[in-house]
Amino acid sequence: MGIYLDLPRSCDILHHQERIESAIMGIYKKRENYYMIDYYLDKKRIWEHGGRTRTEARYKLEKRRTDVREGKLSLTAIKDRITFKNFAIDYLKKIKESKRSYSREKIIVKCLIKYFGNKTLNKIIPNEIENYMYDRLKYVKKSTVNRETIVLRHMLNEAVKLGKMMRSPMINIKQFKIEERAIRVISKDEEEKLLNASCNHLKSIIIAALNTGMRLGEILNLKWENVDLEKEIITLTKTKSGKIRTIPINNKLKEVLKCAINVNSEYVFCDDCGKPIESIKTAFNNALRRSGINKCRFHDTRATFTTRLIENNVNLVTVQNLLGHADIKTTMKYANPNSEYNRQAVETLN
Repeated sequence: MGIYLDLPRSCDILHHQERIESAIMGIYKKRENYYMIDYYLDKKRIWEHGGRTRTEARYKLEKRRTDVREGKLSLTAIKDRITFKNFAIDYLKKIKESKRSYSREKIIVKCLIKYFGNKTLNKIIPNEIENYMYDRLKYVKKSTVNRETIVLRHMLNEAVKLGKMMRSPMINIKQFKIEERAIRVISKDEEEKLLNASCNHLKSIIIAALNTGMRLGEILNLKWENVDLEKEIITLTKTKSGKIRTIPINNKLKEVLKCAINVNSEYVFCDDCGKPIESIKTAFNNALRRSGINKCRFHDTRATFTTRLIENNVNLVTVQNLLGHADIKTTMKYANPNSEYNRQAVETLN
C-alpha cells in the first residue's frame, strides 16, 4: 500500500517565503504591480513606494536603512519628497467611499493636479495659491474658484494631520467675495413653456423638482427602493445634511413616477438602457433657449417650490423640514421677498 504525502506546491512555498520575508524585512506586495517598504526613522514608522519588483524594493529599503544609520535621512527630508500629485491620488482613494461629493471632488482634484502636480507639498506657498485662484478666474466664475480652494484647503489640512507637511499655506488665504444672487422664482407661465420645450426625461425631472423641492443630485440619485407609491412617500437617506428626509408624493408627481418605472434599472430617472442620468446641463440649457426663458438655473426650482408653499400658507417649519434645512434662516432666504403673497399680506391692512 502506497503512502501519499500532500506536499505544498512550489508556488505556495514561494508565497510563504515572501510573507516571512515581508514580516522580517519590511517589504510588502500591493496588488500585482508594485511593492511598499517600511522602516523606522526617529521612532516613527515610514511607508514608502518601493518599486515594481521585489528586487527594486530590497535595494531601496537597504539604501534607506543605510541612510538612517549614517544620519543622512531626516523626517523633514522625507516630507520634502512628497509631491502634490502623489498625495492627491492617495487622497482620492481615501474619500472614494466616505464622501457623497466624490465625483465632483475628483474633477476639482484633477484640476489642482494640473497646476500643483509635480511640486512637493512643503514647497507650495501662499503666493502660488493666490496665483492659481486669479489664473482660474480667466476660465471659471468666482464661486467655482472658491469651491476649488475649499477642496485644496481640506487636502492640505489632511496632509498636515498625516505628518506629510509642516503647516498648511492656506491659513491666510481668503476666498473671493460673492454677491448674493437674487432669488429667482419660476412663474406658472414659465413652467408651462419650460415643460413644453423639454425632452421627456428632463420634463419628469423638472416636475419632480417643482413638487418636492429636492436638489438635482438627490433627484438623479433617487432609487426605487426609496420610493413607496402605496404610502406616497419618498425617503431620502443620502442628503446634504446627512439626515434622513421624507417627502410626500402628490398626485402630479405620482403620475410621473408611474410612467418612469423601468424594470431594468434601480434608478427612478434613467436612460433607455437603464443607466442613471448623470447630467441634464445640456438638455436644460436647450429647453431654456427654446422656451425663451432667461437667467434661470435648475436650482431655482427649489426656490419656486418654497415660495409656492409659503404663498399657500404652509408654515415655515414644515417648509424647512421638507427642504431639509438645519437652520430656518436658510429656508427664509428661499422665500421670495417680492412675491405677490407679500403684497396680499400688506393689503389686508386696508
